Amino acid sequence: MPVATGEVQVTYVTGPGDDVTADISKVDARQLVEGSPVRDFPVYVGRRNYSGYFWSSTMSRHVVYESLLELSWLWLADFDPSVARIAAQPMRLRGHDGDRVRNRIPDFISLLRNGTVRVVDVKPKAMLAKDEVETSLAWTRGVCRSRGWEYEVWTGPEPTILRNVQWIAAARQPHVSASLDVRTTTVMASGGCTVQELEARLHAEGCAAPRLEILGAMWKGLLTCDLSLPLGSQSWLEPVHE
Repeated sequence: MPVATGEVQVTYVTGPGDDVTADISKVDARQLVEGSPVRDFPVYVGRRNYSGYFWSSTMSRHVVYESLLELSWLWLADFDPSVARIAAQPMRLRGHDGDRVRNRIPDFISLLRNGTVRVVDVKPKAMLAKDEVETSLAWTRGVCRSRGWEYEVWTGPEPTILRNVQWIAAARQPHVSASLDVRTTTVMASGGCTVQELEARLHAEGCAAPRLEILGAMWKGLLTCDLSLPLGSQSWLEPVHE
């Protein structure tokens, strides 16, 4: 059930490090994605979760994650051409849920290129069977939808897709991508071809690193293939028409 936005307060941290608390109806999602995480994650011997910093090509900086599952989400979001901005631990939501007061920190928020705001919680499927988790997420969903934001509970990747994206990501670092001619690579794939065929075409034109050129064009969303299948020399590539 939707929650009235006037009943929910949002606390977030600006880029310079200032704490801000405001009614959710007054909060601009662009401030959230350019801010800092609202909580720190502890590092100590014996910690059960794996946490760290993910370098995001979307943000051109590091984004924190608190588990390997969150790291998987970051890999896919960073590859998604529809995603313009990403932030982790972006805000604390506080408001009434019946007779109780809830405090929730969603895992991520993303801004899509079409202007959509999407709030994401990353949870293992097993956790969704717990009543308290279900009611907490349902409250968060109601809050977000009342604000006009999308809300998603993400439970994990398809393993083959994740492996493919991590392989393609070899070309995402700025010092690599800046040296690639992905537009020419895309033109040379006109009509569609296999990875092996495109590598041969690029090699014939004197390209020193044809495989990296192909991965760069794929990371930029200029070449596409079926990522549900393992990538290899016989994977079929097609240019994406903009």
